[in-house]
Amino acid sequence: MGIYSLIRSAVQEMPHRVSAYISTLYYLEIIFLMLMLVFLYGKAVAVSAGIILSLALAYHIIQLYYKKKPHRIIQLWIIDVHAAFTAGYLFYNAWPGVEADALTRVIIAARIVILLCELPLLFILTAEKAAGDFR
Repeated sequence: MGIYSLIRSAVQEMPHRVSAYISTLYYLEIIFLMLMLVFLYGKAVAVSAGIILSLALAYHIIQLYYKKKPHRIIQLWIIDVHAAFTAGYLFYNAWPGVEADALTRVIIAARIVILLCELPLLFILTAEKAAGDFR
């Protein structure tokens, strides 16, 4: 029980840091998107999308760390959309059974990890104390 209390107090004291660190997991989604785009549209589109999205995510993470309120709201929207997409993706892949290649299994594992991290973050960022900390 001591470790749980320690983690909980650390998370409640620093929601901006926790949200910034968890947001870095979205770089995996950018990589997965680039893999799909390279087969659909080619290297130029995949690399361009990767660069643009990576720069936008880096800016977003920095603003979260510095407690900017609009970015807390943006993060809540990202969690909402991503969690719904991931839940559907996991359900679709688990329904017939996971008999996929290695890359699909890596994507499934990464999305499960991201989902397990972002759902508690949803509750952390909507807490009254966290909402008051962001300005």
